Amino acid sequence: MTAAPASPPEPGAAGPRWQLDLLGGVRLHDGATVHTRLATRAMTALLARLALWPQRDHPREELTELLWPGVDASTGLRRLRQALSLLRAVLEPPSQHPVPVLQADRYSVRVVPGTIRCDVHVFEAQARAGQHAAALAAYRGELMPGFFDEWIHDERTRLAALHDRLAGGPMAGRPPLPTAAPQPGSPVDPDIPAPPPDLHASLPSYLTRYVPNEQQLQVLREQVLTFRMVTLLGPGGSGKTRLAVETAQRMAGSGAFTLLRFVPLAAAQTQEQLFGALFTALQIGTSANATEALVARLQGHRALLVLDNLEQLVGEVQGVLDSLAAALPQLHLLVTSRRPLELDGERLVAAEPLPLPAADASLQDAASCSAVVLFVDRARAVRVDFHLGARNHAAVVGLVRALEGMPLAIELAASRIRAYTPAEMLARLRAPAATTGDTPVLDLLARPAAVARMPTPQARHASMLRTIEWSWRQLEPELQSLAAAMAVFPGGCTAAMLAAVHELPDTGAGLEQLHAHSLIHERRRDPSPLSSSRPTTGAGAVPETVSDTPPDDAEPPRYQLYEPIREYATAQFDAGHGQRWRARQRAWALAWLQAQPTTPPLPVVRNELVNLAGALASAAADAAGADAARLLLALRPLHEGVTPPADALAQAARALDHCADAELRSLGCAMLATLLLTVGETPQAWQQAQTALALSAPATRARAWALQAVCHVHGLGVLGPPGDRLPWVEEALQIAEQLPTASDPDLLPSLLLVLALVRVKHDGDADLASTLATRARTLWETSGNRHAVNMARHRVAVYQFQSARYDKALREWDALIGEAGVLQDTRRRAVAFSARAAGLTSLRRWPQAVQALRESLQQAWADMRLLEVSYDLWNLPRALAHLGKPEEAMCLMAFSAEFWRTRFGELTAVDRRMIKRIDGMVLRLIGPRAAAAAAARGRQMALPDAVAMALSLTEALR
Repeated sequence: MTAAPASPPEPGAAGPRWQLDLLGGVRLHDGATVHTRLATRAMTALLARLALWPQRDHPREELTELLWPGVDASTGLRRLRQALSLLRAVLEPPSQHPVPVLQADRYSVRVVPGTIRCDVHVFEAQARAGQHAAALAAYRGELMPGFFDEWIHDERTRLAALHDRLAGGPMAGRPPLPTAAPQPGSPVDPDIPAPPPDLHASLPSYLTRYVPNEQQLQVLREQVLTFRMVTLLGPGGSGKTRLAVETAQRMAGSGAFTLLRFVPLAAAQTQEQLFGALFTALQIGTSANATEALVARLQGHRALLVLDNLEQLVGEVQGVLDSLAAALPQLHLLVTSRRPLELDGERLVAAEPLPLPAADASLQDAASCSAVVLFVDRARAVRVDFHLGARNHAAVVGLVRALEGMPLAIELAASRIRAYTPAEMLARLRAPAATTGDTPVLDLLARPAAVARMPTPQARHASMLRTIEWSWRQLEPELQSLAAAMAVFPGGCTAAMLAAVHELPDTGAGLEQLHAHSLIHERRRDPSPLSSSRPTTGAGAVPETVSDTPPDDAEPPRYQLYEPIREYATAQFDAGHGQRWRARQRAWALAWLQAQPTTPPLPVVRNELVNLAGALASAAADAAGADAARLLLALRPLHEGVTPPADALAQAARALDHCADAELRSLGCAMLATLLLTVGETPQAWQQAQTALALSAPATRARAWALQAVCHVHGLGVLGPPGDRLPWVEEALQIAEQLPTASDPDLLPSLLLVLALVRVKHDGDADLASTLATRARTLWETSGNRHAVNMARHRVAVYQFQSARYDKALREWDALIGEAGVLQDTRRRAVAFSARAAGLTSLRRWPQAVQALRESLQQAWADMRLLEVSYDLWNLPRALAHLGKPEEAMCLMAFSAEFWRTRFGELTAVDRRMIKRIDGMVLRLIGPRAAAAAAARGRQMALPDAVAMALSLTEALR
């Protein structure tokens, strides 16, 4: 930074705190000091941006994208904080009476009005006032030479064009340019007239702050400048109008157009009403030939017309717009619509939802996400004391994700903040409808009644119900029926899937029409659930070129209803229609699962999990217990590689209560018990296992599976000594040995694994356990299910390690991690890493053990498999204590013990000895007082906090 002295201001002189010159070079001075160069380019560009638009709030996300395009959000926000700190040091130097120049909160930055005067504003004001000589003298050169940012280039071009007009004399003799009310986003000064009304006087003015999606704004701007007919498509509430207006606002000052008009058409139903709206916007009187009058008004202008809400006029406007485009080669049209106009040369741009935070986003990451920023901003407009904090940020994240980033839905939810907390709103959105026809989502997404009745433009968006009704009326009855049938697929569907539910002859064409009406959106394939940092060599290496997942272009398109539309469509048809469609969807789900190959492709099943969970929920709603049991049994070949979420399993339990077939219900309860244990619901798992046993007849397949479930839950849930299980597993084995293996290829090997586990815990015979697990592996190799084979391989490796064959076991776990990566078996990968970590801990290889635990914990937490999560948190403290983290070790040990007791049952004697060992080590290192405080903190921790702490520690120890 360089500074040169300047003449001090006269005593008592009033005026701006700083003068900023940007024309011909950058110069900042206050009468006492002159800065000809600031510390960084970003500081200079930031100051220029704020000073050129002094009367608007500049969202932090917008500034980071403009100053550091392409960087990730957290890096950009960190750089912005640094630049602001440096800029404050220049603009607000320490003094006895410091003058504030910048206002900044966690969302936006602006200049304190009247504190900075910019030569650009002086130049423009003199030009508009007809003071051409003074304006030419004020223009000392192009704007900020040497800066090549796109937005600076646009301003430079606009100002240079204005200078050229003055220098060439085309404005000579004209009256001074009229003034207009300042518009949000315009580069204005309190004493300087706004740009002429031909540029943006007709654009709507909003009282609410705009939360931009900068990428969308940039794409739309480029399309409008490049092409003459651009249609911005999206469902009602997707923010099309605001996006179009903000794009037009930004182009109004760029010199790209000499005439710009916004034409609202929501109330227009006929061609005559279209002409009336155009005449009003363009200030044209009556005319015998409407098209000729429009051409005459627009002739000679490079004009942009923003035609808002045109979908109801499709079929009426094509001829008019074609005629205008042919007669006016400089005319550009930006149309917002819920369906395409289908005109030659039309360019379609989709109004994308706001970017969403990750489901487990931290408070800092959530606060910088556009969808969360919008919710917080609108909520604070209703409750000024509302803020995003540690207690509510997870609920807000879940809420905006449930609303799919749709701006109107987020605004409507925020408007209810006085009546509901974010957590209550989220629970309301996730709760199933109590009765057919209930609309809890639509009931929530409505402004208070007083606002909804206001005769203002905002009233049209007073509720999602009104917005959806508008689109619904545009559909033919058969398309309405198709949309309602599609609602039974909460995870979206392909045309073939929908054909299994609805009788429409061509469901593909129907889906295309619903998509054209912006009622559905194309759902992208979920990304790989494995960590993006998977190693390509060493333990856990995953071959880059091997995958069981077909490429995206080999899959048919999948479409999904927006959630509010899904609820609305369901409510439009009677209970009989809904029940019939739900039954067909369950039949489809069962047939789809049963058609999977011997080794089911887990990514494909995982991608369909929402629909499978929906089938279980509908079985509960329709009391279809037999359907629920069959669906649960069809999940068995996955071998827990994909587990439905806990709420779906709870729905399955309710459905099974209505299964009249005792044997089928017993089999379903046995399978459900295993799944419930995986998600950490031990009491419910034990209840289902006991129910399965009570319903099963002696010496039957159902009896064998019920005994297997009882042993499994009893063992992993630590509900009693291992000897209690011996009679159960031996009875089950006798039954299984009498049944033909081909009738149920999973039964006998599953029981062999249970027996191996019981034996090794009962008498410590790891060699016998290894023999039993090896036999199970052989049986599964015959059936060909690789997921089952890998489960047996894992158990063999565990018993090998217990028999002191350490290197062999570690190599087998490494191989399993690689195999699990190929199969995208996230559970097997996590379990293998966890076992590997336990082995490395036994060998006192602490750093390697910590990193293996990190890999396991990351995956198990992402999958919400609480059993595996609890194992990893339990095994981590010993390694932490040995690596110099005794307080953290004590904290996590205390948490893990409390969590295990709460979710899985009492600790064993071995577990209590482990706790005593950790306690003794920590007491020696930090003393009893610090150890007791750390343990107290651990017992009070919530699970997400414990996981976050563990991941942070393991990252730091890399």
